[in-house]
Amino acid sequence: MNAIPDQHLFTVRGQPVMFRKGDDFFGALHATERGYFPIHHSGYLALTQFTSDEVERIGFFNLLSENFFKGLVCAKEGKTRDILREITQCPRMDGSDQRTFIRCSQSASRAFAHGLFATDTQRLQLWQAAHETYTMLFESDFAWIIPEDDQSFLHHFEYGMQTFEALCECMNGEFTHEKARAHPFALHLLGYFELPPRPEGEPVIPIPTETLMFDFDD
Repeated sequence: MNAIPDQHLFTVRGQPVMFRKGDDFFGALHATERGYFPIHHSGYLALTQFTSDEVERIGFFNLLSENFFKGLVCAKEGKTRDILREITQCPRMDGSDQRTFIRCSQSASRAFAHGLFATDTQRLQLWQAAHETYTMLFESDFAWIIPEDDQSFLHHFEYGMQTFEALCECMNGEFTHEKARAHPFALHLLGYFELPPRPEGEPVIPIPTETLMFDFDD
């Protein structure tokens, strides 16, 4: 079959992955439900590496093969492990300077984003580590002696605070599509919360009470 379908539903790691044909390029892969999306942490992946001519010549299912999806899954799992390694180091750092504060805040934000379309186990690990990191940052003395004229750092501080608030609501299962649409610092949540709600509701992630240690299965 060489013709490009308008859409086609694949199953990858037992999860639905929808291909939708694009107007300006070949197409993209989309999550159809909240929860684990095995090929990309955003729930969406544009297939810009393929041209329509290439697909029609080689074949749609020859390009979007089992091996192709296996490569995407491996890449996503590797990135998730990297993010988890990165974020679990932050609470062990001295966050008393701007560079470390910004670096760890950005790591926490990435862990938050990568947890949305992760497995339930990965989400728990990523979000607990992000919560621990944000708590460490915002409870430090350094966080409350920021010069008022340091606008660049104040921006990072405000972004981190807003994202931490959204993370806490998500961990409690209380964040909604309406909040994502109105939240200036949570636009990365829209791709998840625009999808149909889980019938059983969003999972609740316990707040960590001690320093976290994880086995990365290397």
